[in-house]
Amino acid sequence: MSVTTPAWLRGVTAPNPGPMTLQGTNTWILGIDGLVVVDPGPLDESHLLDVAMHGAIEHIFLTHGHGDHSDGALRLHELTGAPVSAWDERHVSHGEKLTDAMTLEIAGLNIEI
Repeated sequence: MSVTTPAWLRGVTAPNPGPMTLQGTNTWILGIDGLVVVDPGPLDESHLLDVAMHGAIEHIFLTHGHGDHSDGALRLHELTGAPVSAWDERHVSHGEKLTDAMTLEIAGLNIEI
C-alpha cells in the first residue's frame, strides 16, 4: 500500500527516539508559502533549526503539553517570531488559547480546531 502525502504537508522527526516517541517525535509543517508548525518537538537546537529552515513560519500550534511535543515551542518562537497557540494557557506565547470549534485562516489554510 502506498501513501500519498499532499504537497502542503511535511514532517520532520526529532532526534529523541524512545519507548514513547518510537523513532522520534513528529513535527508537522503545513503550508506552501507561509507555514504553520504543529508540535515543534523537544528543545533540540538542531531539530528546531531544521524546522525553521523550511520557510516563513507564521504560527506554531501545540496539540498538548508533553515535553517531547512542546519544549521547543518557545525557542522556535524566538527563532521565527511566530506566535504559539495551545489548548493550555501555560503554553501560549504571543498566540491565543485554542478552543473547540475554532477556525483559523493562517498560511493560506483553514485550520479547524
